Amino acid sequence: MQTTLKRITLIILAGMLISLASPAFADKVSTDIGLAGVGARPLGMGKAYTAVADDSNALFLNPAGLAFQNNWELTSLSTRLLDNVDYKMVGGVYKLGIGTVGVGYITTSLPAGFTATTENVGGVDQIIPLLPVNYHKDLVYVSFGCKVNDGIRLPKNFGELSFGTALKVQSQNFGGAVSEQAAGYDADVALLWKLNPDFSLGLNAQNILSASAPTITWSTGEKEKNANLLKLGGAYRPNSRLLIALDTEFSPAGKTPLLIHTGAEFKPVEFISFRAGIDQNPLALGNGGYSVLSNLTAGVGLDYQGIRFDYAYHQDPESRGNAAHYISISISGRRNAAPAVTAAIPQAKAGALSSARTTGIIVMNAPEDLKQAGLKTIRTARETSILEYYK
Repeated sequence: MQTTLKRITLIILAGMLISLASPAFADKVSTDIGLAGVGARPLGMGKAYTAVADDSNALFLNPAGLAFQNNWELTSLSTRLLDNVDYKMVGGVYKLGIGTVGVGYITTSLPAGFTATTENVGGVDQIIPLLPVNYHKDLVYVSFGCKVNDGIRLPKNFGELSFGTALKVQSQNFGGAVSEQAAGYDADVALLWKLNPDFSLGLNAQNILSASAPTITWSTGEKEKNANLLKLGGAYRPNSRLLIALDTEFSPAGKTPLLIHTGAEFKPVEFISFRAGIDQNPLALGNGGYSVLSNLTAGVGLDYQGIRFDYAYHQDPESRGNAAHYISISISGRRNAAPAVTAAIPQAKAGALSSARTTGIIVMNAPEDLKQAGLKTIRTARETSILEYYK
């Protein structure tokens, strides 16, 4: 098992190096609908998620984060961009014996224009629209993440390291007056390093197959590739209520400028989250160069007993009509932590507690005889519970 994981790790690291070292190609770059937004929670935090990756959104944004998820989860997102672009996402993750697998689906459709003709009306040539043209694209993710620590012995104070990969299959077409189809594929490789429970670092090399050759072919014979991007991020929890994250994003081919994504999440209580962030996007200029747009984001989340509702607002300073509202609904096997039991156990002996069937009892005022016995565990027929007490 260790030998297999070592080989997989070397393959992934090699893929990352290839994506960094490959030269730029002149092939046309396809539109990546995954960049518009996956999950209202990451969007509310300015898409600063590479080092967070602690829920089902990881299957899209950093598959290495799947390795730390112990519960199944289903998620969805819906929004409407520019008042006429329908954008939807569904996904789910499930833990297996050797890691966690995730499957996701993104779809978008929009009117793409009209076929037209030119007529001379009163001595002036005018464009006359004829038949509408529609555009549709589907993108399927199959992601997997597992812990490197489970197969490779790392230094004791190294922390926890995981790696993940995502295979992406896509199809797109023009319909209506024009009929053209395209199909393609690509892959992401990622790492997530949790140095301690409060600080983590993440890396995601996206579309590594497009770094060396086009991966999308149209029915006309034209070929395209996806944008090859590298994302590096860090996340820090100064306390149990606050999460701060920062991502950097750039193209190894140097085609786009360095982008920054930053955000924060604050939980005043366990089931409510408030989020804010800044999401930078490249803006193409007429001279072939790029500028950077900084978009403000905000969001809120409600999470109760495994059912989570997330809302995000994403500003577009260039177009008010493109400021979007995103809504995600998620369901998981995770439950909110039960409140601690603070009542003392009345005059119980250590032997009598051996038949208890309660998990996670916390005794704030233990009887003196329990303190003297120094009881640390409660053994039952099915499980072992930890008994913690304070003097």
